[in-house]
Amino acid sequence: MGSAEFERAVAAARQASELQPEMTDAEDLLAKLDLQAGNDQRAVDESREVLRRKPDDQTALYHLIVGLRRTGHKDQLPPFLQRLAELRQKATREEGEHNRYKLIEQSDANNATGK
Repeated sequence: MGSAEFERAVAAARQASELQPEMTDAEDLLAKLDLQAGNDQRAVDESREVLRRKPDDQTALYHLIVGLRRTGHKDQLPPFLQRLAELRQKATREEGEHNRYKLIEQSDANNATGK
């Protein structure tokens, strides 16, 4: 933290966020870097901003949870923990459906080629 490389990473992520505000990945990275540097409240603020624009961003939700814990706002955690659990379950279901489709598609392709 505080190394020249770390500061360059923060500056690059901040610049990307300013140039393309819809690019939430840059703000997710900023929140992560802020948590690493001990700037917990800034990470909370950045994560809230991402979630305002992209409510299903699991990374922002996770960073918000960590930041709230570190800043002593544990009373605010339950709805965010519940939301993260729901998003993870949804992602698991969607991945299972996607993988099932791939298996069916591969099976159909193998049947067409006689394998």
